[in-house]
Amino acid sequence: MNPAEVDRVLAIAAAAAAVDGVDHLDEAARLELEHRPEGVTGVVNENGFVLVTGSVLAMVVRPDRRGHERARALLARVPGGVTSAWSHSDHPAARHLAEEYGWRRDRELLRMVRQPDRLDRSSERSDDEAGTFRTFGRLRAFAPGDEGELLRVNAAAFAHHPEQGGLTLGSLEERMAESWFDLDDLIELWDGDRLAAFHWVKRQPDGPAEVYVLAVDPAYAGKGLGTVVLEAGLKRLEGFAVQLYVEADNTKARRLYESAGFVIAEVHAHYVR
Repeated sequence: MNPAEVDRVLAIAAAAAAVDGVDHLDEAARLELEHRPEGVTGVVNENGFVLVTGSVLAMVVRPDRRGHERARALLARVPGGVTSAWSHSDHPAARHLAEEYGWRRDRELLRMVRQPDRLDRSSERSDDEAGTFRTFGRLRAFAPGDEGELLRVNAAAFAHHPEQGGLTLGSLEERMAESWFDLDDLIELWDGDRLAAFHWVKRQPDGPAEVYVLAVDPAYAGKGLGTVVLEAGLKRLEGFAVQLYVEADNTKARRLYESAGFVIAEVHAHYVR
């Protein structure tokens, strides 16, 4: 896409978000538009846009042009080779179109939220949790040179996650170059010279704070380290409304977040064909 097309896509996405209360362009698509627009294919016109990053489809119909016929017209312009798509907020119209065009729902992603009036739980840790914290008590912020260990833990923790598990040094550096990034918001828990867990929180002036990535090396599973790094990160977000995204079938992670006061706010549906 050329710069003018990118500007039109972002304007349509902003208009739709203002009406729907949800951003229909996820971070991955926005980063591609920002850094590699020439690799994004699709169409943007008076009705909205369809764009493809890799093999993933994003489609938005302008709020003042909505109707099944316009949506179908946009879908007819989808390039070949597209195999997956997200329906952010699981809109009924998107669900209907997906079924009509033979797309199969295969995943659900939950957006969970926590209000800023939640009390800190750190003083209420069980004896087992407190012992774990003392044993693995080397909490510190990310420092240059940690990239290899961070990528190792991320890959191991998200080995079966199709998006997060593919984090590379390049995509890590890309995210760290964003205006919202703060070294102190990437909190690491070390066991000697081995990274055991990390919690990356995200604060930005124009939106809620976020549990951006939380990962525990599977070799340390069952030791309560997820709770330790979650609480450490939430201390950075005191006074903020906080959101996070978690796979609906990840019951262990959901229990962790529910214990910290997070509740489900939205369901995002993933489709394949």
